[in-house]
Amino acid sequence: MSNWLDFPPYEPGAIFCASPPEPSLYEALPRLRANDPTLTSLFLNWKVIDDDDAGLLADALRGNTALTLIYLNKNEITDRGVGLLADALRGNTALTLIYLNKNEITDRGVGLLADAL
Repeated sequence: MSNWLDFPPYEPGAIFCASPPEPSLYEALPRLRANDPTLTSLFLNWKVIDDDDAGLLADALRGNTALTLIYLNKNEITDRGVGLLADALRGNTALTLIYLNKNEITDRGVGLLADAL
């Protein structure tokens, strides 16, 4: 089962239902490439995703129209990885929320992402 830290922020009194564990990046990539309509959210927090992994994710996002939300908090993504993701987002209109907190992104990377939007 996923660690509770993989979920959106905890709110006192919130009820969490048990659900199957989220896939790893490498389990999710084939589903993203296949445009699996059941994969609309992806929680990849604390998965040690680096720039090379971000590039694989970016390639998979280019043709995907199902994924609308992705959490990539607390990984090892730098400006290079964000640049790859930004390039993919230029052609992806389905993804509306991407969380990148606690990565190794500088103002330059934020600018790359902002320019893509």
